[in-house]
Amino acid sequence: MLKTKVSNNNQRINSAKNHLYTLTYNFHLMKKLVLSSSLFFFMLSTLLAQNQVGLKFGLSSYDLPSDVLELSGKDLQLSVENANYGIHFGVYARLGILGFYLQPELNFNSNSVQYRIQDFNDIEAVDDIRTEHYQNIDIPVLIMFTPSIFRVYAGPVGHYFLNSTSELKTISGLKEEFKTLSYGYQAGAGIQIAGLSLDVRYEGNFNKFGDHIVIDGNPYQFSSTPSRFLVSLGFKL
Repeated sequence: MLKTKVSNNNQRINSAKNHLYTLTYNFHLMKKLVLSSSLFFFMLSTLLAQNQVGLKFGLSSYDLPSDVLELSGKDLQLSVENANYGIHFGVYARLGILGFYLQPELNFNSNSVQYRIQDFNDIEAVDDIRTEHYQNIDIPVLIMFTPSIFRVYAGPVGHYFLNSTSELKTISGLKEEFKTLSYGYQAGAGIQIAGLSLDVRYEGNFNKFGDHIVIDGNPYQFSSTPSRFLVSLGFKL
């Protein structure tokens, strides 16, 4: 009889210990879940607070080569006379945390270039100006650092060719073969106050200027790559 009572008491003690262990374990588990959830929602709110979507538009100016192309078999010389100001507009998204951002953009870009053509085939040399217009979709992906209202950034850019209209096509045997996709890089700085931003950036490219010109099956290109400066005004949505 005494052994039975002792056994029952031991069972109650073990049951109480197990119950206490379960409560303690659940308490620590709940504490970890609360802390983890709090940290997750804090990081999520910080991330969302720093994300941004907006519109932008601006102007660009080209720095183009000054050398002259000798078009073999044509007695023609082709050179760049002038590059007009281009326009661009599009959208951007800014994704980041703790001062660093990734900013992809999608911009429509339109530019025009004037060429000087000198034709020595005729008795009297012909000196004429021809204009070429072209449109691209520019897709820069920039890594940005913003220590204050000022920011600096750099990254690659892709140019997707859309269309061109050219007075150069009047040259006999000339064919334009634009690359569908070409690449370059951008770097610049800007300032943002409230929802308004102003940016100035430099763009370099990896393809030689004029590499789309093909005459009688022979490709031509100028000696240097094109570069440009872009000034943009942005609006946060």
